[in-house]
Amino acid sequence: MAQRLGISERAWYYLLDQLRNDYGLPILYCRFRCSYYYTDDASHWEDFLQKFLNYPLYNTNWGW
Repeated sequence: MAQRLGISERAWYYLLDQLRNDYGLPILYCRFRCSYYYTDDASHWEDFLQKFLNYPLYNTNWGW
């Protein structure tokens, strides 16, 4: 999955951990398909997007 996203394996597992634990998204791994999948309806995505959109991506306070 990390290769598909163009990130390191470590970064993928960090992101996956955040999605599961911080945002509560039910993501599992399918050994048959060798892929991750979302196990619930779309109700979690609204909460995730709300938290994500309010997350400060850039530090605009440089202390100057």
